[in-house]
Amino acid sequence: MKDYSVLVDVSIGMTHLILAARNEGLGTCWIGMFDNTEVKRILGVPEGWNVVGLTPLGYPKAGEKAFTEPGERNPLSEIISTDKF
Repeated sequence: MKDYSVLVDVSIGMTHLILAARNEGLGTCWIGMFDNTEVKRILGVPEGWNVVGLTPLGYPKAGEKAFTEPGERNPLSEIISTDKF
């Protein structure tokens, strides 16, 4: 069986990075679909290593709001089910 724990570890790390960035007013997102060979070439990643995820990271353009407050949420009764699918 192949060990996929590295994917879980990277996921945890990326999640913490994204949350910390948001706390500092930075915008970011997880990018998981990319050409691994091309990314490795661009970044100079050595053979035997793979890129698991990417994230852009930056401040919003001057004068623009990067984040909006969430709108009204659906009631829990509409999004939670008990004892059924």
